[in-house]
Amino acid sequence: FYAHFLKSNGFRTVVNLRQGKQSGPYPIGTFEIYVEGSNQEVAVEIKDREVELVDRSSRVIEEMSFDQLSTAEGKQLLKTGLRKEFHQILNKGRVKKVLLKQVNLKP
Repeated sequence: FYAHFLKSNGFRTVVNLRQGKQSGPYPIGTFEIYVEGSNQEVAVEIKDREVELVDRSSRVIEEMSFDQLSTAEGKQLLKTGLRKEFHQILNKGRVKKVLLKQVNLKP
């Protein structure tokens, strides 16, 4: 597991995925995720709690299969799941958007 935050509330993470019919035995995905907050306070909180957000995002992603994440619907489901997860832990505002800038899946 590898992750680091980028400027403007974004981070990269590498996650092992669940097997799917279209994948090999050990599928993996790399994700570049940006989080847009509802106000400046939540943007600061996102930066302050980056380790926790990266961990939570990795837990959400690893529950999904390679086949799910190969589709547009699966990526939308991922963004919705991440947003819900982030709402549970942030105290100073809401997440307006979760953007997937880059998704690379290896079967």
